[in-house]
Amino acid sequence: MRILWRLFKWLALAVVALVAVAVILLFTVDPETYRGTIERQAENAVDREVTIGGELDLKIGLSPAITLGDVTVANLPDGSRPEMVTIGLLEVEVELLPLIFGGDLNVTRLILNDADILLEQTPDGGPNWAFGPEAAEDAAEPGGTIPFFQVVALENVTVTYAAPEAEPLVLRADSAQLAADAPDSPLSIAFDGSVGEVPLGLDGTVGALSLLVGGAGEWPIDLDVSIGDTTASADGTIGDLGGNPALDLSVTASVPDLAALAQTLAIPEVPALPPIDLSATVSGTTEAITLSGAQATVGDAAFAADGTVALADVPSVDLAVRATIPDAAALAGPLGMADIPALPAIDLTAGIAGTGQQFTIADGRLNLGDAGFTADGSIDLSGGPAADLNVTADVPDPAALGGTLGAADLPALPPTTLSMSLAGTPADLQVAAGDLALGTLGVKFEGSLGLAGTPLRVDMAVSSDSIDLDALPGAEGGAAEPAPAADGPLVPETPLPTDAVSGVEGRVALALGEVLSGGQVLVSDVDLVAEITGGRLSLNLAQAQAYGGSLAGTFSLDGSGGVPSLSLSGQATDLDLAVLGGEAVNSGRASGNLSFSGTGETVRAAVLAGTGNAEFLVGPTEVANQYLDLVGASVLTAFLQQADPPATSELNCAIGRFDLASGTVRSTAFVADLRSATVAGEIAVDLGAEELDVLLRPESKEVELLPLDTPVRVTGPIRDPSVTPLTEELLRDIGTSVLLRAVNPAAMLVPLVDPGADASGGCIAAADNPRPSGRSSLVDQLTDGIGDTIDGVGIGEALDSIDVEGAVDGIGETLEGIGIGDLLGTGDATTPAAEDTPAPADGEAAPAEETAAPDPVEDTIEGVEDTVRGLFGN
Repeated sequence: MRILWRLFKWLALAVVALVAVAVILLFTVDPETYRGTIERQAENAVDREVTIGGELDLKIGLSPAITLGDVTVANLPDGSRPEMVTIGLLEVEVELLPLIFGGDLNVTRLILNDADILLEQTPDGGPNWAFGPEAAEDAAEPGGTIPFFQVVALENVTVTYAAPEAEPLVLRADSAQLAADAPDSPLSIAFDGSVGEVPLGLDGTVGALSLLVGGAGEWPIDLDVSIGDTTASADGTIGDLGGNPALDLSVTASVPDLAALAQTLAIPEVPALPPIDLSATVSGTTEAITLSGAQATVGDAAFAADGTVALADVPSVDLAVRATIPDAAALAGPLGMADIPALPAIDLTAGIAGTGQQFTIADGRLNLGDAGFTADGSIDLSGGPAADLNVTADVPDPAALGGTLGAADLPALPPTTLSMSLAGTPADLQVAAGDLALGTLGVKFEGSLGLAGTPLRVDMAVSSDSIDLDALPGAEGGAAEPAPAADGPLVPETPLPTDAVSGVEGRVALALGEVLSGGQVLVSDVDLVAEITGGRLSLNLAQAQAYGGSLAGTFSLDGSGGVPSLSLSGQATDLDLAVLGGEAVNSGRASGNLSFSGTGETVRAAVLAGTGNAEFLVGPTEVANQYLDLVGASVLTAFLQQADPPATSELNCAIGRFDLASGTVRSTAFVADLRSATVAGEIAVDLGAEELDVLLRPESKEVELLPLDTPVRVTGPIRDPSVTPLTEELLRDIGTSVLLRAVNPAAMLVPLVDPGADASGGCIAAADNPRPSGRSSLVDQLTDGIGDTIDGVGIGEALDSIDVEGAVDGIGETLEGIGIGDLLGTGDATTPAAEDTPAPADGEAAPAEETAAPDPVEDTIEGVEDTVRGLFGN
């Protein structure tokens, strides 16, 4: 303000001094006669060379007027050009009497046409608008008197202000008029021109020039300003112009194109924002401005503020602010934040107060669609940013909010609330009283975070009294996890998260009271610690009560070396199978352990290259269906039981031991001891080819007429295996009985009788000494004994000693007694007596019309063969 005032003051004095000299001289003489004299007198007045190269005319009267053409005023010797002022036409009309009697110089009219005025700081630092030594000294201070101008009319006038090391400021008046009735009257302004290349228009009134000179009182202003398409207005008063100006103004501004305005004002890199409208009531002093009803709209976004802004040596604010942004992405794009997602409508309110770089936030609230966030506390930006805040979040639909924020993979979470206290710097942020509610799930946490630099530091304690799995995403009523692709590998190619592990350092201790499902407690008293150090993640489950038993174990992922490595070790003790199996198991307990280690870039690579082992032991278990019995029962017994199957199946025990190497899981022992049978297994699973080869050998514990304990082989792809009963062993025994008919018809039944395995169970002994054949050793002993008998007594003698008819009759009666005589072909057929058919004489053939007597042994054997064919095919 002071520099502008000085520029105007000394320009006016220089012009009027020239005019005054000319008026005095020309009033009594012929103007052309004294052209040279006028120039010399003008030079003495302004201490510069003055030339009048054009018209010189005088009008006589009480308000004499002088007209001068082609007037030049020289610049300082070290100026940037020879002329400071060039004027095509200068016309000045003054009041004569005040001038004659020594009063104030009142200029009734000043007209400047085609003028070019240069105001500059010369290299030695002096202003070229200071005329003479005394004027230069006086120019350093504001104040003093200047002539009164009733009307100033400008046409095609250019004023250039050039400061050292700065771009020149060029003000051009295409046409302008300033008018005032008296020195203490308001000044009306009508201006049409430009600043630089920017069109500039002024229209309105301002306070009297005398107030500018005196610097006291209130200077009124009612002015409309236009800069290109941008318009602004100010209405009110400015007081105490000589000291700390006091403001009482209503201001408005409308900026249709901020980028275009900035370009015309030579302001670089201003974004192309939507149209901007501003309005405010401004009061106070320039050191402490009070804003009332301050409002701004940027496109559809609206901002408001009320309070004070102090611009003293230490700036301070005390404001209540509000922002409403319907479309943040549309606003962020022009600001260069192209990655901002399409957020819901934003509504922000807060009270901000502080001095310098220390602020307090009161009642801060951010609404993001349906989600609400609050903050109260303080922020210190003087050094490393520090905060002491209480924050909350209320998110009715986290998945919807996450989708808009770019986290599209979030499940359909229940309504979520969060509250916590934050204190400290980003490098050491203390978290206290953390409370997260996720639907019915409640989690408490506290500790510290290091958010400055890499890696992220975490040291947190997390606890929850109760977690209901049924209420979590993926449970019934929640969003289920997507099923894996049917053609994808069973062991996935998921990369091991070594990058995430390498970006974090710290420790998280988790304590859970209980984990529920279906109203039952599955896991309780969980004590789990997760630590990440130097790119290595370790999980240590110190204890957990689960399914009526206990769990413990460790897990580690090491990404510090070249190739990531995994290791796992865990134990499960005395788990309640009734809880694990739901309605399928009535009772039972199980224990087991597992260890594994492997290396690879993905889960699949680590598993296929890893080694490990596992084992389990299942105690007496009652299963609520008959299928376990059917696995080991003889085919005939199972067939007979189908009419009235048992309500439960009993598993005395089961044990399994497995090794993993080269991508293949192999059983070293697998035995299940059922109520009616013991099942031994040989299991191999190729995880790379995703194929399995399982052989199950049941061994019946019951004495059965037919040894129908059929081994079962399961082979092929894991997703679509083939199940094949192995009937070779049973057919072998049937074949043995057929061969023995030639020795002793009764002996043929020995291979067909299964005395059963030891019904007492004993999984540990069976696992240590498995029977690969799955057949009773007693059957083999009996068969071998019969063979020894045949060799010892001779075939002929054995045949002579057998009462064939009695044996067959006895067998038939026995079969009929147990209800399967017809099945073996004995029926009720009667065998005629041998004496009823006379034997033919030696050398004679039997009569042609007679049929040979039926052989009961042959019939019996054929019946057994038919039965076998009926059961297993030809």
